[in-house]
Formats: sequence, C-alpha cells, structure tokens
Amino acid sequence: MSLDPLLWAKFPRSQAALDLLSAWAKSGDDVPAEILAGHLRDGVCDDKGKLLVRWDGARFKVVGNANYVL
Repeated sequence: MSLDPLLWAKFPRSQAALDLLSAWAKSGDDVPAEILAGHLRDGVCDDKGKLLVRWDGARFKVVGNANYVL
C-alpha cells in the first residue's frame, strides 16, 4: 500500500490547505486545478474559495457545525 502525497489537497482539513491548493491551481498545473474543480462541483468549497466542509479524518463535516456530517 502506498500513500498518496496529495491527500492534503483531496481532503482539506482547513482553509489554509484550500488556500494553498487554490494558489497551486493558479500556477497552471492541471493536477491541482482538477482537484479544485472537483471540490467546487462537490460543494467542498464555494467559487470564492471559502471552505464549506472539512475532512476530519473519516468524513467531511460542515465548517463551524461539529454535529452536521455529510
């Protein structure tokens, strides 16, 4: 079993991780752009770059509401 070095980008745990992914996507690299597009499509973040749900290690949770789980 190998670890995916992009897990931090695919499953963001913080706004800082999403900001880093967004900056990387703006550099023109297709990999982060595809990950970010998936996050937009799936409702992980909005089109302004705000993290709407975060990965807690097991599932996505709505930011600011510890009881609501996707």
